[in-house]
Amino acid sequence: MAGFIGVEPIDGGDTIAVRFKAPDDGEITILVPQKAIADLQTALTDRPERDRFRQGRLDP
Repeated sequence: MAGFIGVEPIDGGDTIAVRFKAPDDGEITILVPQKAIADLQTALTDRPERDRFRQGRLDP
């Protein structure tokens, strides 16, 4: 991938299209279901809290 083009909702917002510039000046698009993005956001934001809990620095 030669560069980032952008992100846009498609399919009524149920899918996110992540667009990249290809080395041959074409375009590469990765389609990601909105649910997968929401799950990833939850996993990323919950991870530090779970780690602190496991280390005994946070009450359940």
